[in-house]
Amino acid sequence: MKFGLDSFVFENFFSVILSVFLLIGCYALGKFLIFIFNFKKIIFSIDKKFFFQENIIGLNFLLIVLYPLTQYSLLPVSLIVLIAFILIFSGVIYLYLLTKKINNFFFQKKNIYFYYVCSFIFGYFLLSLGPTTNADSLDYHLFGPLHYLNFQTFPNEFSYFHGKLIGAGETLNLIGLSVGAEQFSSLIQYSCLGSIISLIISLHKKKFKSNNNDYLFLVLCILSCPVLLFFLTSSKLQFLPTATNAFCFVIIFFGFDVLNKKNYINCFFLVNILLITQTEVKHTFILSSSLLWLFFFYKTISKNLYLNFILITLFCFIIILFPNIFWKTKYYQVDIIELLRFNLPIYYPGYNAFYNSLSSCGYYCFPTWILFPKNINEFSNSLGFASLLFFVIVKYLKITDFRNLILIIVSFFSIGLLVGQSSPRFFIDPYVWLILTISYYYQYISKDKFFIFIKKIIIVFSLLIFSAVYFGVFTNSIGSINKNLRNKVMQSNANGYQLFKWASENLPKDARLLSLHRSISLSEVKTYSSDFIDYVNTDDQRIEIYLDEIKKDKINFILFTSENKNKIFLKCLGRLHSFKDNIYTVATRNPFNKGKQKHNAYIYEFKYELLPSCVLKKN
Repeated sequence: MKFGLDSFVFENFFSVILSVFLLIGCYALGKFLIFIFNFKKIIFSIDKKFFFQENIIGLNFLLIVLYPLTQYSLLPVSLIVLIAFILIFSGVIYLYLLTKKINNFFFQKKNIYFYYVCSFIFGYFLLSLGPTTNADSLDYHLFGPLHYLNFQTFPNEFSYFHGKLIGAGETLNLIGLSVGAEQFSSLIQYSCLGSIISLIISLHKKKFKSNNNDYLFLVLCILSCPVLLFFLTSSKLQFLPTATNAFCFVIIFFGFDVLNKKNYINCFFLVNILLITQTEVKHTFILSSSLLWLFFFYKTISKNLYLNFILITLFCFIIILFPNIFWKTKYYQVDIIELLRFNLPIYYPGYNAFYNSLSSCGYYCFPTWILFPKNINEFSNSLGFASLLFFVIVKYLKITDFRNLILIIVSFFSIGLLVGQSSPRFFIDPYVWLILTISYYYQYISKDKFFIFIKKIIIVFSLLIFSAVYFGVFTNSIGSINKNLRNKVMQSNANGYQLFKWASENLPKDARLLSLHRSISLSEVKTYSSDFIDYVNTDDQRIEIYLDEIKKDKINFILFTSENKNKIFLKCLGRLHSFKDNIYTVATRNPFNKGKQKHNAYIYEFKYELLPSCVLKKN
């Protein structure tokens, strides 16, 4: 049994190679499924180069099949490894077949604008090859899969609040980590960028014949979105649902009406399966998936197919979502309504505060982040100036789909700001829908003076994002070249890396560690999260349930720093086991957000047998 991210991944370029072949294997799987289930005509109606949508089908199939098995701890680790190697082998074969079809497209004479956009796309590819340094990723997005590889179950302690956010996306992380492919998850997100770009180009050329500069600008609208800097360097698979829902959006608005009637049923199945699956990746996608479903349902009414559509929806809901609902209602002890609303064991102490921290406007209440971040420290937390294109389409309400788009965007923002997360990551879906719609109706706005003005702003702004991409390549992605560079990058960019390296060197291999630092996937001993202390009232006697979990697991050491020292366990401490001064600073990829103050680190012996009395106050 081994612990810690470094123990599971290849700390050299071999990890990148495995990740690439794994991803291409998912494309091969998607191609096979498209052929088997006769989805070709549906996808061809929206993207004639449907290779770029094969990953959407393949990846979602893996989620549908594997997530329920991992949730119920029924999927052996040996079978996960086998699946990973089958995908790698398929990827090698499929790549060989693809190389035979490559033409000299990139070597034809093009203008500088074309090469600028291609360099942008290639830069994002290089950026996605870097080691994982994102804070959320180093917590539950990677800790969950690592825990499964050791114990064939995701962490189920109620005291691990963030562990309750583990969803279907972590199943894909699990496949990558099972064979040491660290970059698999970030490459998945990059492939989703390719899917969206292909949809943009296909929609533009489907409706409007123009020169290359027009569709290149539309691609640039996506590439210049600052939040992509976060998505494509993270194991937090949020961009996969965004790309999948964009795929469904295009089918609903621009593909369904041109299909033959014999393809309608297949289309209903495909869209319902994909929309429902995204809610299992991340619960917040219930908003975008529901809105898209409602618009699709409205379209089926006009064709008198609504009954077929509803029956297929119910069937897909039962097959895909019911296992998850059944497991969580039983385990969380909540009813279905509460589960659909909170997706958390909301009756346990502290979880209401935890939910509020996720859904409140903790980032920034007034949505100025639509255009620009709150400050330079939050550089990647904005949607960018292409959001202004919304005000262009408002001028063309005579176009039905413009009216529908405005309605769906306003609905999303109204509901999202009320009950969702006040963060640009949460609102990326309507941003993508906006660019896709403009791509299709580009001819109506291409000569609009306001559009031309915004277009110039977007092109200039893209230079800043382009620079940020390549800055990330040279400061983060180089960590995937060899072990020494990886160690330097992780020390500089991965928060807690030095701290857990030191702790792992000073603890016995059989230690059971309680950490007050959240990057627990970096620890090379068995480690437990203490994140519940941030959301509970220590005067609440009900927190005994969490303290009993700690006691049951016989945790015998505790790690904290002078930054996150917490007095809740003060009376549970034994002797000081290890101490290191000035070992820890806040590490991050953003050079403007790096910590300057150095903190001391402490490892104490933990007297778990004194729980819960050493924490709870006597009545």
